Order: sequence, then C-alpha cells, then structure tokens
Amino acid sequence: MAKALIVNSGDIYHFVTVLKEVERNNKQRSFQCKCVCGKVFITRLVLLTNGQTKSCGCKRVERFIEMNTFHGMSRSKLNAVWQSMKQRCLNPNHKYFSHYGGRGIEICKEWLTNTNFFSWALSNGYKEGLTIDRINVNGNYEPLNCQWVTMKSQCRNKRDNVFIEFNNKTLCIADWAKKIGISYSAMRKRLQKWSVEKALTTPKSMINDTTSNIYREPR
Repeated sequence: MAKALIVNSGDIYHFVTVLKEVERNNKQRSFQCKCVCGKVFITRLVLLTNGQTKSCGCKRVERFIEMNTFHGMSRSKLNAVWQSMKQRCLNPNHKYFSHYGGRGIEICKEWLTNTNFFSWALSNGYKEGLTIDRINVNGNYEPLNCQWVTMKSQCRNKRDNVFIEFNNKTLCIADWAKKIGISYSAMRKRLQKWSVEKALTTPKSMINDTTSNIYREPR
C-alpha cells in the first residue's frame, strides 16, 4: 500500500495555501485552503497535486501572472523583495550575506520558486510599502516564521536590538525614548551617563537633551 502523502498547514500549491485537512469527500482526502485573493475554500488533495486547483477560480491570479510576466516581472516590487531575500541568503558576495546566509539563515525550498513566494505573500497581507520580517530573527525564511510589517516595526525586531526592563515593563531603547518624548540618540547618551532609572524617568523638560551625530537609530 502506498504511503499517504504528508501535507502540512502552510504548504503551497500554485496560488493556494493549505490550512488544514477536513472530512474526506467521496473517500478522497480534502483540505481547507486559502487563495491569494483571500477566499477560503475546500478542495480535494488530488486536484491540488495534479494542478487542476491552482486558485479558488478568481481572476486575481490571472491578472497577477499577466502583470508580472516577461518585462513586467523585473519591475515588480514583490519580485524585488524575493530577489533581495535570495541575495542575502545565497550570494556570498552580497554586502549583507554575513548577517543572513553567512550565519545559517536559509530560504525554505518552496520559496526558491517565485510563484510560490508570491502566492504566500498575497495571501498573507502583502502590500507595497511593507517589508518581510522573520518573527524569530534566528529562524529561516519560511511561511510560519515570516510576516509583513512596516520598516519601523522590523527595526524593533532586529537581533542586535537592546531591550531594557524597568518597572515590570520591557521595551527597546527606541520605544523608551518615544515614551519620554526624546530622540533615540538622546536616550543612548542618557544610558551611557546615567543609571537606567534616571535615564527612563527624567522628563525631557528637566534636562537639555541634545542629539549627537555619533548615535543614530539603526535601520
């Protein structure tokens, strides 16, 4: 007897992302899936594996493929995100390789094919202006460890970010600075000269905080 195909939540078939297995349909395995357009539907496994089910039947996939074929593909911002991700992880000559591929960050096998990456992106909140962010900064680029966020949010998830706990609250330096109403660089200067308590409780109005050109918020 042939072994049953292992299908996991998050697996991608063309422009469809698997959510979970559901009750069999006429004795055939069936799955709840999500199309890139956002619609959730149920289809049989055999239709996913043989390519008959590539989407929920919407036109968005067709438009996206048409828009991103040949010359259009090279101009796509989403394609630029995909290309940049590959360069950071796979190209030893890339200037940021040491922070990604050089320290073991990999791209899952499915995302090495651009249409699979596009499918995941479009069904998981991608919009122009957002950047791909790894939830676990030491984890790989894969569906369960990635999300779309603003650049500001991504800066707060950097592995070299410094978090400070005070009065049962833990925030990064940038957020403590925002809470007090001073610049990031001014907060860095405070922490170098003062105790944590003084740095985090002294209002801006009580001290002439100046911004040094030496310290800049990481990007």
